[in-house]
Amino acid sequence: MPTITPVNVGHTAVLLSQNRRRIDNQLPPERLIQIAKENPVVDTFLKLAVIPTPTIRPGHPKELEMRQNMSLVRDITDQLFKGLHPEVTSYVDDYGSLIIKVPGSEEHKNKQPLMFMGHLDVVPADLDEPTKQVYPTLINHSTKEGIKEYIASDGTTTLGADDKSLVAIIWDVVRRTINEPHVPYEIVLAIDEEEDGASLVNLKTSDFKSKHIIVADYDRAFQITFGCASFVIIKIDVDGLKGGHSGDDNQEMMVSATDILKELHDGIGNRVIKYFSDFAAPLLSKNIYEYEIARSASNKIPTEGHLYLSLRSNRQDLEDEEIKRIENEVKQIEQKHRSREQALSIQIKIDKQCPPWNGDPKSLLVKLLTQAANEIGHKEVKIAPEHGATQVNNLVGKKNQNGEDFIPVIVGVDSEHWHSTKENVSPRSMREVSNWLCKFVQIYSSTN
Repeated sequence: MPTITPVNVGHTAVLLSQNRRRIDNQLPPERLIQIAKENPVVDTFLKLAVIPTPTIRPGHPKELEMRQNMSLVRDITDQLFKGLHPEVTSYVDDYGSLIIKVPGSEEHKNKQPLMFMGHLDVVPADLDEPTKQVYPTLINHSTKEGIKEYIASDGTTTLGADDKSLVAIIWDVVRRTINEPHVPYEIVLAIDEEEDGASLVNLKTSDFKSKHIIVADYDRAFQITFGCASFVIIKIDVDGLKGGHSGDDNQEMMVSATDILKELHDGIGNRVIKYFSDFAAPLLSKNIYEYEIARSASNKIPTEGHLYLSLRSNRQDLEDEEIKRIENEVKQIEQKHRSREQALSIQIKIDKQCPPWNGDPKSLLVKLLTQAANEIGHKEVKIAPEHGATQVNNLVGKKNQNGEDFIPVIVGVDSEHWHSTKENVSPRSMREVSNWLCKFVQIYSSTN
């Protein structure tokens, strides 16, 4: 893979033109190169996208290459921001996040900063070959508004629009506002948002003065997300059954691990079980995503197994109630079979990976983002919660340098099929979202 740096960007165009794999509705590479030349936000996205940066997996055969790629993209991103103003400073924290601080304009330099958050890691299409070269390609894509130009990969890798298209937008907003009146900016770009998010969990928030945060990490433009669900992993282990031969005539005295797992499934439930009353969005859901029976002979009754499920809720009280109900269901099933299986053990392990984040749909950020969208011609702005956990959840309960709670919202760009080989992003939307956030910064700086 060619080395790509801000002073050696010709390799980006070379990679675009070198791709020989044809996909449906593909347009000539010269058209994408032309778009990149005409618009810096698209150009910057492509510089980042052509370098695959999967979340680093310790022990993976490609770990060294993963680390090298991440370091390269982090360095390129750093140089891109520093190239905008001589007083831009940066550092990499103890967990790998790139922290960038941009001074405010003279009249706003002493105001409280505004934070932008994003991430540099991507989900690869192939976990065995996570660093496979990415070839961005321009395609004619069918949308509700008709056929539009979208950027996709060549169909063998993910594109990296999540979240590099939005990192490029953050850069473009700084570029376009750096010589205009604006408050200082604090920018946090994580390297493991797609996996355990350790860099976000351990982010030293006391190093930041910002209170308001624009998290750029969503696949729809002109939607303002003000809340996200929790994420809880629950493992239920079944063990201690006697087992026996599948043809024994005393079947009524035997219990199979498969029977218990089926009872657990039916008793616990699955999928969305409650919706918001004010939004067409899930409020509480469960997803049973793995069963396993300990392998045995084909004529032996299984004696152990386990079940995994994830639990999401946008309200802490509902999460607590549901966990208690699941625990009670497990206990009842265990007691039901104890008369026949005295050694039966059904253990439940609960891993609360992140709490729900409950924001305010009428916060200052929501108000000003809506105003900014309206002023640039977008009269329809969706304001809604999200049922997936995001990097915002890791800010719950944390405070800034002044002891204030963080007030974040999430925004995005029109993109589809994240984490798959069909991932794509609209270059037009990238420009529009940059316009939106630039107008927001203008309004925010004058009112904050």
